[in-house]
Amino acid sequence: MGVVNCASCIFLLVALCGLPAAYGNAELRALMEIKLSLDPHNNHLSSWTDGGDPCSSGTFEGVACNEHRKVSNISLQGKGLDGKVSPAVAELKCLSGLYLHYNSLTGEIPKEIANLTELTDLYLDVNNLTGTIPPEIGGMTSLQGILKDGSVVAVKSINVTCCKSEEAEFVKGLNLLTSLRHENLVKLRGFCYSKERGEFFLIYDFAPNGNLSQYLDVKDGSSHVLDWTTRVTIINGIAKGILYLHRNEPSKPSIVHQNISIKKVLMDENLEPLISDSGLLKLLADDVVFSALKFSAALGYMAPEYITTGRFTEKSDVYAFGVIILQILSGRSILSHLMRLAAESCRLEDFIDPYLRGKFFDSEAAKLTEIASACTRELPDLRPTMEAVVEELKACDS
Repeated sequence: MGVVNCASCIFLLVALCGLPAAYGNAELRALMEIKLSLDPHNNHLSSWTDGGDPCSSGTFEGVACNEHRKVSNISLQGKGLDGKVSPAVAELKCLSGLYLHYNSLTGEIPKEIANLTELTDLYLDVNNLTGTIPPEIGGMTSLQGILKDGSVVAVKSINVTCCKSEEAEFVKGLNLLTSLRHENLVKLRGFCYSKERGEFFLIYDFAPNGNLSQYLDVKDGSSHVLDWTTRVTIINGIAKGILYLHRNEPSKPSIVHQNISIKKVLMDENLEPLISDSGLLKLLADDVVFSALKFSAALGYMAPEYITTGRFTEKSDVYAFGVIILQILSGRSILSHLMRLAAESCRLEDFIDPYLRGKFFDSEAAKLTEIASACTRELPDLRPTMEAVVEELKACDS
């Protein structure tokens, strides 16, 4: 499928993602085919069983589902896999991230991957694969590359049909991207744009530890279970990055991210958080932006006032940040109504990730929960600014 009709593709996927759960149907069968192909000797994916539920915490290592219980992410980097990439991966219609780098996979990259029109993150490097990445994949795709100096980078490929048609607006947005510099933002190394060839590439520093979503909904004992100190560090880093975006500085104007989520928070080699796609929406056509925001709304990051006003403000980012705090503290990407009530009532035992085994500071957890609750208040005027949030977090540390 081409990417000319970017918006219609995404609307179709929203409908598909609302279908019944992966458990027991075509997605489960596809996952079992993928397992057999990736791990033919069953040495590494023993948690993938044909009687299991891919969307249940503690089963199907490396698999994450969206709120509609459709498979959205497969993270199996560095697992020692020595098989092949199965064409069955194309049956996972809502798959947005496929991380298979740092393995020993062989064979040809299946052309069927081109049918995954929601796929935005594809990492297949450091394997022994042949063939090329199908050019039809989505409107935006992230790939891994190596520069001449040996440094590893992430390359975001964007079809120009998804970009703003007015050249002046596009250039203005591009200048904005190149002006952003902060330790908690993914660093833009450069770009390449050819309107004639329909190509646009953004080159960023590579974040080797994936995105924050890979550290939620993990099974007990997994190496991806974050300790308390790391969780607090991540929360602080995200807050500092958003505050930088919101500040009006001589080198840049104030920016509203608009689309912050756990998938937009990447993790560097020290598990420090890096906010990705900052300012990116300034480059994209209105219909593409609107479609991307529909996914954000479906996952609970959208502030209530956007539904009535259609406008984003800094307080919209504050709301999304509050949701992310709750996700990090609970270790869950999907926040149930009961979990939210427990957080609002500060009943930590019903809310904080049980896999922490009680290894956290009650006073600090209570303060972070209080900040999250303030950030997610329904009325934007009642939410704190990011500057106030960062000051509260500093007080928390002391």
